[in-house]
Amino acid sequence: MDTFITRLESLGKNLEGDLKHDKITTTIYSTDASVYKEEPTAVIWPKGVSDIKKILFFARNEKSNLTFRAGGTSLAGQVVSSGIIVDISRYMNKILEINKEEKWARVEPGVVLDELNLAEGAITEDVSKETDKVTNQPTKRSRKFTIATLSEEDFKTLQELIK
Repeated sequence: MDTFITRLESLGKNLEGDLKHDKITTTIYSTDASVYKEEPTAVIWPKGVSDIKKILFFARNEKSNLTFRAGGTSLAGQVVSSGIIVDISRYMNKILEINKEEKWARVEPGVVLDELNLAEGAITEDVSKETDKVTNQPTKRSRKFTIATLSEEDFKTLQELIK
């Protein structure tokens, strides 16, 4: 029988990453640090751009919502959804290249600024005197620093898939 769940499981078999839709996983991903709670249909941990393309294609064909999660900084319900959660923090968290001389880095979207600051040859620095209104900790800012997460070709491909 061809149902949404069977098509979802078929997607999972074609991914390099992981896909789960069991009760424990969806319950864990039904909240963030806020009071909001909404149970997703499934959770996917993609391993790369190829997986992201397949997920976007699937969601467009199924007319299913996608919500991306990464660094765990959401405090107001932005990452809870009844659709499919795509958690890029598990596998897509590598620093691909740092060019200290030109002050840029190419990273995967799951990299957070603290990880980049700890990387050998890091070129970011704490320059802000502001404090985070929630944690009361100094905020970290990158000065004259560009972070690119996708190659130009991959970005154009993803733009086409979204249309």
